[in-house]
Amino acid sequence: MNQPLFNREHCIACGTCAKACPFRIIGIDAEGFPAFRDDAIACMACGHCAAVCPAEAVTVSAQDLGAEASGQKSEIPADNPALALIMERRSYRSFAETPAPRKLIERAIDAARYAASAKNAQGSEWTVLEGQERIQEAGLGFTAKLRENPALEARYKYARKDEDAVFWGASALVIAHGDPAASLFQGDGVIAATAFDYAAQALGLATCFSGTAMNAQSLVKSLAGIPESHTVYAVLMVGLPGERFLRLPDRKAARVTWR
Repeated sequence: MNQPLFNREHCIACGTCAKACPFRIIGIDAEGFPAFRDDAIACMACGHCAAVCPAEAVTVSAQDLGAEASGQKSEIPADNPALALIMERRSYRSFAETPAPRKLIERAIDAARYAASAKNAQGSEWTVLEGQERIQEAGLGFTAKLRENPALEARYKYARKDEDAVFWGASALVIAHGDPAASLFQGDGVIAATAFDYAAQALGLATCFSGTAMNAQSLVKSLAGIPESHTVYAVLMVGLPGERFLRLPDRKAARVTWR
């Protein structure tokens, strides 16, 4: 996989890209410029470094994803706020110290009630875990266990020992779950969680789906007091934004077949 490129002529050596890197694999060299640590094998070309750079000194193309580019420069559509919201949506892993207001989380959950569900079953339930300290404690516990997995060594190699590399300082965890018997289609919970995700970002909240937490559902259920019989459909980190994305990175070209 190719790596994002840093243009030293444009770079202002602010360190914003290094701070935004989810796996902390962007470091700072002796001259103060960004540089990849080791061979950057854990880089997933998410584009965060390019999206936050105030000097537009980072380039991430779809080729970095091992695919053909879309052929179009990624631009936010100024004439359609709904499309702009979809395209601007990002996964945040940097949150402000000020907790996300409960009223905004409630509004986003309320909006998610209108998500599609098979036969209008509306089988999704929500549990919101609040409190940065206990969420961080849980995240540190998760991180410690992950570090013991050799397959994940590259991903967590550069996260600080005292850094929660799972929940990243989120002030709330919003968990979509439900009794499997209450839904005709188990994907309904993921649809509802996605609706919440977009609604939350439309309200100015920062969110991120936690795949790591989804791989430890028994721990999530115990942490949040969710019935063991329930299926966890999604775990979302929620907070106020701790970083600002200034532009869109490229994405793979859409794979479409017309018949």
